[in-house]
Amino acid sequence: MKISNFLKTSLAKTIVPALLAGMPLCSLLAQNEQVVFPTQTIAINSAFEVIQRQTQYLISAGNDFDGTRRVTLSRQNLPLSEALVELLRPIGKSYQLQGRHILIFSQGEMMNARAPMNVDSLEKVLKEKQAVITPTSRPDEPVLNSEVMRELHKQVLPAYTSRPTLAIRTNLLYDIGALTPNLGLELGVGPKGSLLLTGSYNPWNSDGKKDNNKKLNHWLASLEYRYWLCERFNGHFFGIHGFYGQYNIAGYKVPLLNIGDESHRYQGNGYGAGIDYGYHWMLSKAFSVEFNVGVGVALTQYDDYERANCGSCLEESAKKTFILPTKLGISLVYMIK
Repeated sequence: MKISNFLKTSLAKTIVPALLAGMPLCSLLAQNEQVVFPTQTIAINSAFEVIQRQTQYLISAGNDFDGTRRVTLSRQNLPLSEALVELLRPIGKSYQLQGRHILIFSQGEMMNARAPMNVDSLEKVLKEKQAVITPTSRPDEPVLNSEVMRELHKQVLPAYTSRPTLAIRTNLLYDIGALTPNLGLELGVGPKGSLLLTGSYNPWNSDGKKDNNKKLNHWLASLEYRYWLCERFNGHFFGIHGFYGQYNIAGYKVPLLNIGDESHRYQGNGYGAGIDYGYHWMLSKAFSVEFNVGVGVALTQYDDYERANCGSCLEESAKKTFILPTKLGISLVYMIK
C-alpha cells in the first residue's frame, strides 16, 4: 500500500468522521490536556470534580461505582488520559469517550453495551439529518446515535456519584466517657462546606441511686460550620462553632467549668463559641470515623448548693468566663445520602 493511500485511509477513519460530526478540533486534543490535582492522594470523586472543572468533559459512572476510594497518582500534574487510567485501574474500570462525555465502564458493561464510538452509526444519523441532542449536549457537539444513547443511559447515571450530602453521627467519647447519648446531623453546603447540628442529653444519676444525688445531668446543643480542605466528608477540615446548654452537677469536680468541689451541687447554664480541627476517614461508602478537637471561650452562670437533696443555696448567680476545650471527639458517622 502506498503511503498516500495509507494516509487517506487513516484520515477517513479518524479525523474526517470527527470533523463531519461537528467536533471542534480542541476535542481531539483534549485527552492530552494537563490536569492539575490539589494532592497526589485523592478520592476518585474529588479527582472527577477537578477534571470537570479543568476540561470540557462531563463524567458518567455506573450505578455500582464507588467514588470514595482514594488513589495515589504518580504526580499531581497529568495528561487527562493518564489521569483517568491511574484513577480507574485500581477499581477495575475503564472509560470511553462519547462527544464531551467520559463514560466509565467495567469490562462486563463494555461487552454488553453498544459501541459508543460507532462511526458508521454517526455518519448514518448525519446523512438522515436525525440529530439527537441529549440534555447535557449542545448543538455544536457531536451528534449522538439515539439508539446508542438509550442503551447507555440504562447502564450509566446522568452524572457521576457526587460527594455525600447528609450524614448522622454520634461521638463515642461522649457516649462512653460521660455516659451521655448524643446525635449529630450534618448537611453539605457547597463542594467544600457543611453545617453540623448536634445535641446531647444526660438525665440520670451516675450510680443509679436517687438518694446519692451524684449526677452529671445536662443538655447541650451546638451548631458548627466546617470548611473541608480537599472535599466534603473526607480528609482535613476546620470549623467554627457556637453552643448553649444547661446543667445540674453534683458530686463531680468539673475543671472545665472551673468549679470543682464534690460536696457541692452546681445548677446553671453556659454558652460560648470556638474553633476546631478534625480529620475524617472513609471506611466504606456508608460509614466513616472522625476525630476532632477544638478550643473556645465560654460564659456560665450558676447557683451553688450543698450536695444533699434540697441542700441549702450557698451562692446565687455566680458568673465565670474562661477559655476551655470545646470540642473533643471520636465519632462514628453514617452517610444517609
